[in-house]
Amino acid sequence: MRFRGILVGLAVAAAAVSACAQQPTVEQFLSGVRAKYATEPRLVQAGFSCELRPVWQEFPQVKYLGPNSPLLDRLKRTRVRLMVTKGGTPLIEVNKAKKPDLDVKDLATVDQLLASTRQMMQGFYETWLPFGIIGPSAPAGASMQTVTVKPVGLETVIQYQQGSTRDWMSFDSESRMLHFTQLLPAGAAVQESPQFEASGDGLLYTGANFEIHSGQSDGKPDTLGAYRIQYQKMDGLRVPKTVEVEVNGTLDVHFQFSDCSLGD
Repeated sequence: MRFRGILVGLAVAAAAVSACAQQPTVEQFLSGVRAKYATEPRLVQAGFSCELRPVWQEFPQVKYLGPNSPLLDRLKRTRVRLMVTKGGTPLIEVNKAKKPDLDVKDLATVDQLLASTRQMMQGFYETWLPFGIIGPSAPAGASMQTVTVKPVGLETVIQYQQGSTRDWMSFDSESRMLHFTQLLPAGAAVQESPQFEASGDGLLYTGANFEIHSGQSDGKPDTLGAYRIQYQKMDGLRVPKTVEVEVNGTLDVHFQFSDCSLGD
Protein backbone atom coordinates (compact mmCIF):
# COMPACT_ATOMS: atom_id res chain seq x y z
CA MET A 1 0.00 0.00 0.00
CA ARG A 2 2.83 2.36 0.86
CA PHE A 3 4.49 1.61 -2.52
CA ARG A 4 1.18 2.25 -4.27
CA GLY A 5 0.88 5.59 -2.44
CA ILE A 6 4.35 6.57 -3.66
CA LEU A 7 3.34 5.74 -7.24
CA VAL A 8 0.18 7.83 -6.89
CA GLY A 9 2.22 10.70 -5.47
CA LEU A 10 4.68 10.48 -8.35
CA ALA A 11 1.80 10.43 -10.84
CA VAL A 12 0.27 13.55 -9.27
CA ALA A 13 3.66 15.29 -9.30
CA ALA A 14 4.22 14.32 -12.95
CA ALA A 15 0.79 15.68 -13.85
CA ALA A 16 1.59 18.95 -12.09
CA VAL A 17 4.91 19.22 -13.94
CA SER A 18 3.13 18.48 -17.22
CA ALA A 19 0.55 21.19 -16.52
CA CYS A 20 3.32 23.68 -15.77
CA ALA A 21 5.10 22.67 -18.97
CA GLN A 22 1.95 23.42 -20.95
CA GLN A 23 1.69 26.90 -19.43
CA PRO A 24 5.12 28.54 -19.76
CA THR A 25 5.90 31.83 -18.10
CA VAL A 26 6.20 34.94 -20.24
CA GLU A 27 10.00 34.73 -20.16
CA GLN A 28 9.99 31.03 -21.03
CA PHE A 29 7.74 31.76 -23.99
CA LEU A 30 9.86 34.70 -25.20
CA SER A 31 13.08 32.71 -24.72
CA GLY A 32 11.63 30.11 -27.09
CA VAL A 33 10.70 32.85 -29.55
CA ARG A 34 14.19 34.38 -29.49
CA ALA A 35 15.71 30.95 -30.12
CA LYS A 36 13.85 30.86 -33.46
CA TYR A 37 14.99 34.32 -34.58
CA ALA A 38 18.19 35.22 -36.44
CA THR A 39 19.56 37.73 -33.93
CA GLU A 40 22.94 39.35 -33.24
CA PRO A 41 23.12 40.04 -29.46
CA ARG A 42 26.89 40.56 -29.67
CA LEU A 43 26.24 43.88 -31.40
CA VAL A 44 24.86 45.39 -28.19
CA GLN A 45 27.18 43.43 -25.92
CA ALA A 46 30.25 44.96 -27.57
CA GLY A 47 28.80 48.12 -29.13
CA PHE A 48 29.25 49.05 -32.78
CA SER A 49 29.11 51.93 -35.22
CA CYS A 50 28.36 52.46 -38.93
CA GLU A 51 28.55 55.41 -41.25
CA LEU A 52 25.19 56.35 -42.76
CA ARG A 53 24.94 57.74 -46.26
CA PRO A 54 21.44 58.96 -47.15
CA VAL A 55 20.63 59.11 -50.83
CA TRP A 56 19.95 62.82 -50.51
CA GLN A 57 18.45 63.23 -53.98
CA GLU A 58 15.51 61.05 -52.88
CA PHE A 59 14.30 63.68 -50.38
CA PRO A 60 11.58 65.89 -51.92
CA GLN A 61 13.45 69.07 -50.93
CA VAL A 62 16.53 67.97 -52.93
CA LYS A 63 15.03 65.86 -55.72
CA TYR A 64 15.07 68.56 -58.39
CA LEU A 65 18.42 70.16 -57.57
CA GLY A 66 21.17 69.86 -60.15
CA PRO A 67 24.36 67.83 -59.50
CA ASN A 68 26.32 71.06 -58.95
CA SER A 69 23.92 72.45 -56.34
CA PRO A 70 25.80 73.97 -53.34
CA LEU A 71 23.05 72.66 -51.03
CA LEU A 72 23.48 69.11 -52.31
CA ASP A 73 27.26 69.46 -52.08
CA ARG A 74 26.95 70.56 -48.46
CA LEU A 75 24.80 67.54 -47.62
CA LYS A 76 27.19 65.11 -49.29
CA ARG A 77 30.11 66.55 -47.33
CA THR A 78 28.26 66.09 -44.02
CA ARG A 79 29.06 62.88 -42.12
CA VAL A 80 26.36 60.91 -40.28
CA ARG A 81 27.21 57.94 -38.06
CA LEU A 82 25.15 55.50 -36.01
CA MET A 83 27.03 54.79 -32.78
CA VAL A 84 25.72 52.18 -30.34
CA THR A 85 27.37 51.84 -26.93
CA LYS A 86 27.68 48.62 -24.97
CA GLY A 87 24.18 47.81 -23.78
CA GLY A 88 22.44 49.12 -26.88
CA THR A 89 22.05 52.89 -26.40
CA PRO A 90 22.17 54.59 -29.85
CA LEU A 91 23.56 57.97 -30.86
CA ILE A 92 23.12 59.46 -34.33
CA GLU A 93 26.25 61.60 -34.63
CA VAL A 94 26.20 64.37 -37.27
CA ASN A 95 29.34 66.27 -38.29
CA LYS A 96 28.06 69.15 -40.38
CA ALA A 97 30.14 70.37 -43.27
CA LYS A 98 31.14 74.03 -43.20
CA LYS A 99 31.38 74.46 -46.96
CA PRO A 100 30.15 75.49 -49.42
CA ASP A 101 28.54 78.66 -48.10
CA LEU A 102 24.74 78.73 -48.19
CA ASP A 103 22.09 81.37 -47.64
CA VAL A 104 19.79 81.26 -44.61
CA LYS A 105 17.00 79.41 -46.44
CA ASP A 106 19.28 76.64 -47.69
CA LEU A 107 20.92 76.31 -44.26
CA ALA A 108 17.46 75.79 -42.77
CA THR A 109 16.76 73.09 -45.38
CA VAL A 110 20.02 71.31 -44.48
CA ASP A 111 19.13 71.40 -40.77
CA GLN A 112 15.63 70.07 -41.52
CA LEU A 113 16.95 67.18 -43.60
CA LEU A 114 19.54 66.23 -40.99
CA ALA A 115 16.87 66.31 -38.27
CA SER A 116 14.66 64.05 -40.42
CA THR A 117 17.59 61.69 -40.94
CA ARG A 118 18.20 61.48 -37.19
CA GLN A 119 14.52 60.81 -36.53
CA MET A 120 14.19 58.10 -39.19
CA MET A 121 17.37 56.29 -38.18
CA GLN A 122 16.43 56.46 -34.49
CA GLY A 123 13.04 54.99 -35.35
CA PHE A 124 14.63 52.28 -37.48
CA TYR A 125 17.07 51.29 -34.72
CA GLU A 126 14.24 51.07 -32.18
CA THR A 127 12.58 48.40 -34.35
CA TRP A 128 15.76 46.59 -35.39
CA LEU A 129 16.89 46.23 -31.74
CA PRO A 130 13.97 44.11 -30.42
CA PHE A 131 13.28 42.19 -33.63
CA GLY A 132 16.68 41.69 -35.27
CA ILE A 133 19.41 42.22 -32.65
CA ILE A 134 18.29 40.84 -29.27
CA GLY A 135 14.79 39.53 -29.99
CA PRO A 136 11.57 40.51 -28.18
CA SER A 137 11.45 40.78 -24.38
CA ALA A 138 9.02 41.95 -21.72
CA PRO A 139 9.45 43.31 -18.17
CA ALA A 140 8.54 41.44 -15.01
CA GLY A 141 4.82 41.53 -14.36
CA ALA A 142 3.82 41.05 -17.99
CA SER A 143 0.77 38.86 -18.56
CA MET A 144 0.17 36.34 -21.33
CA GLN A 145 -2.89 34.72 -22.86
CA THR A 146 -3.82 32.76 -25.97
CA VAL A 147 -6.69 34.08 -28.06
CA THR A 148 -8.38 33.04 -31.28
CA VAL A 149 -8.30 35.63 -34.04
CA LYS A 150 -9.96 34.97 -37.40
CA PRO A 151 -8.65 34.16 -39.96
CA VAL A 152 -5.16 33.86 -38.43
CA GLY A 153 -6.09 31.35 -35.74
CA LEU A 154 -4.42 31.14 -32.34
CA GLU A 155 -2.34 34.11 -31.21
CA THR A 156 -0.28 34.51 -28.06
CA VAL A 157 -0.72 38.00 -26.63
CA ILE A 158 1.60 39.56 -24.04
CA GLN A 159 0.63 42.76 -22.25
CA TYR A 160 2.47 45.03 -19.81
CA GLN A 161 2.54 48.56 -18.43
CA GLN A 162 5.55 50.88 -18.48
CA GLY A 163 4.94 54.19 -16.77
CA SER A 164 2.07 55.88 -18.61
CA THR A 165 2.22 53.57 -21.64
CA ARG A 166 0.63 50.15 -22.22
CA ASP A 167 2.22 47.65 -24.59
CA TRP A 168 0.90 44.59 -26.44
CA MET A 169 2.79 41.96 -28.41
CA SER A 170 1.07 39.25 -30.42
CA PHE A 171 2.68 36.14 -31.97
CA ASP A 172 1.42 33.48 -34.34
CA SER A 173 1.93 29.75 -33.85
CA GLU A 174 5.27 29.93 -35.73
CA SER A 175 6.68 32.52 -33.24
CA ARG A 176 6.47 35.36 -35.74
CA MET A 177 5.52 38.59 -34.04
CA LEU A 178 2.41 39.89 -35.75
CA HIS A 179 2.04 43.25 -34.03
CA PHE A 180 3.68 45.39 -31.39
CA THR A 181 1.31 48.10 -30.14
CA GLN A 182 2.07 50.92 -27.72
CA LEU A 183 -0.79 52.97 -26.30
CA LEU A 184 0.39 56.42 -25.24
CA PRO A 185 -1.37 59.08 -23.12
CA ALA A 186 -4.27 61.06 -24.61
CA GLY A 187 -5.20 58.25 -27.01
CA ALA A 188 -2.04 58.34 -29.11
CA ALA A 189 -0.70 54.99 -30.28
CA VAL A 190 2.04 53.37 -32.35
CA GLN A 191 1.70 49.97 -34.01
CA GLU A 192 4.49 48.04 -35.72
CA SER A 193 4.10 44.88 -37.79
CA PRO A 194 7.57 43.33 -38.19
CA GLN A 195 8.33 41.30 -41.29
CA PHE A 196 10.44 38.12 -41.33
CA GLU A 197 11.78 35.63 -43.83
CA ALA A 198 13.19 32.16 -43.25
CA SER A 199 17.00 31.87 -43.16
CA GLY A 200 19.58 29.30 -42.15
CA ASP A 201 19.89 31.09 -38.79
CA GLY A 202 16.16 31.32 -38.11
CA LEU A 203 13.52 33.96 -38.78
CA LEU A 204 15.34 36.98 -40.19
CA TYR A 205 13.92 40.44 -39.53
CA THR A 206 13.58 42.23 -42.88
CA GLY A 207 11.70 45.36 -41.86
CA ALA A 208 8.43 46.59 -40.43
CA ASN A 209 5.24 48.33 -41.39
CA PHE A 210 4.19 50.99 -38.89
CA GLU A 211 1.38 53.39 -38.21
CA ILE A 212 1.18 56.31 -35.80
CA HIS A 213 -2.06 57.63 -34.31
CA SER A 214 -2.29 61.03 -32.65
CA GLY A 215 -5.63 60.21 -31.04
CA GLN A 216 -7.20 63.18 -32.81
CA SER A 217 -8.19 61.65 -36.15
CA ASP A 218 -11.20 59.34 -35.53
CA GLY A 219 -9.10 56.19 -35.31
CA LYS A 220 -7.33 56.74 -38.63
CA PRO A 221 -3.51 56.74 -38.59
CA ASP A 222 -1.78 60.09 -39.06
CA THR A 223 1.34 58.40 -40.39
CA LEU A 224 1.80 55.18 -42.36
CA GLY A 225 5.25 53.93 -43.18
CA ALA A 226 7.68 51.06 -43.51
CA TYR A 227 11.31 50.06 -43.02
CA ARG A 228 12.98 47.61 -45.42
CA ILE A 229 16.43 46.14 -44.71
CA GLN A 230 19.15 44.47 -46.75
CA TYR A 231 22.08 43.01 -44.80
CA GLN A 232 25.86 42.66 -45.01
CA LYS A 233 28.39 40.95 -42.73
CA MET A 234 30.75 42.78 -40.37
CA ASP A 235 33.21 40.62 -38.37
CA GLY A 236 30.87 37.71 -39.06
CA LEU A 237 27.88 39.64 -37.69
CA ARG A 238 24.83 40.72 -39.63
CA VAL A 239 24.37 44.51 -39.95
CA PRO A 240 22.30 46.54 -42.41
CA LYS A 241 23.72 47.30 -45.83
CA THR A 242 20.74 49.40 -46.94
CA VAL A 243 17.68 50.62 -45.06
CA GLU A 244 14.73 51.98 -47.02
CA VAL A 245 12.26 54.25 -45.25
CA GLU A 246 8.80 54.95 -46.68
CA VAL A 247 6.40 57.48 -45.13
CA ASN A 248 2.83 58.30 -46.20
CA GLY A 249 3.49 57.43 -49.82
CA THR A 250 5.34 60.73 -50.32
CA LEU A 251 8.79 59.85 -48.97
CA ASP A 252 10.94 56.92 -50.04
CA VAL A 253 14.58 57.27 -49.01
CA HIS A 254 17.47 54.79 -48.90
CA PHE A 255 20.24 54.91 -46.28
CA GLN A 256 23.47 53.08 -47.06
CA PHE A 257 25.52 51.63 -44.16
CA SER A 258 29.30 51.44 -44.55
CA ASP A 259 32.55 51.50 -42.56
CA CYS A 260 30.95 49.43 -39.76
CA SER A 261 33.09 48.39 -36.81
CA LEU A 262 32.57 46.44 -33.61
CA GLY A 263 33.30 48.03 -30.24
CA ASP A 264 32.85 51.54 -28.90
